[in-house]
Amino acid sequence: EDGEEINATYIAGLLAQDWGFYRTWQLNLDRVRGALDQFTIPRHDVRARLTALWQVIERHPKPVRWRLRARIGDRLRWYELPEPEEAG
Repeated sequence: EDGEEINATYIAGLLAQDWGFYRTWQLNLDRVRGALDQFTIPRHDVRARLTALWQVIERHPKPVRWRLRARIGDRLRWYELPEPEEAG
């Protein structure tokens, strides 16, 4: 129902429920911003839209559980590493 628009409120709600998902988004968004100079697209527009999206995410209320996990931060891994492939 959102057409070609990104539903920032929906994304913010998802990220507010899972600090690890939020952190992964944050890291990848930083990577996207860093890589924009490599592309021949209107970078200013993309940067502005990414900034607007991140502002909605940041303003979205976070539950106590999320805030407690955020205090621990990167000291505790929030992701699972893939299983190593077996030598065949």
